[in-house]
Amino acid sequence: CEIEPKACNIVGELYRNGQGVAKDGNKAAEFHGKACDKGIILSCAVEAQMRYHGQEGATINKPRARIAFEKSCSPEFLDSCVNVGVMYATADGGPEDKAKARTFYQKACDGGEGTACINVAAMLLNGEGGPADKPRARALFTDLCTKKNALGCFNLGLIFAKGLDGPQDLPQALT
Repeated sequence: CEIEPKACNIVGELYRNGQGVAKDGNKAAEFHGKACDKGIILSCAVEAQMRYHGQEGATINKPRARIAFEKSCSPEFLDSCVNVGVMYATADGGPEDKAKARTFYQKACDGGEGTACINVAAMLLNGEGGPADKPRARALFTDLCTKKNALGCFNLGLIFAKGLDGPQDLPQALT
């Protein structure tokens, strides 16, 4: 591992899948953690899931999962951006930080991750983690709705029904 971090990734997978060694979630997470700390993003994503959910019998460690999700947040792992955003938004695995949550959601949304777009739009609408930007929230919900995203349509309907970005428009809310 010290010479070649990819070796830690490989050994982690061997332990995770029980190939040539006894299946051991804790050892798998440990080796993926070493590879993650050396910059192997794939191992960060794997370790994060193992530590967050206790996959393959790994010990749940939410603070470490949060770190690993953050390290693996990238265009290849947009779900990691969403996961760490949720963790920051809900104080899961560490203190709440709505601004960081919004930043991670925005990064994933920029990559086309629909759940992240819903979350960042809601934060923009409500002024969480930064200033409110109702027109931008409306634009995100509109874009999601045109892509047949049910939550995007629902939230867009609420904006029209409650007049959150302009006058109340009940007929528009129903379309």
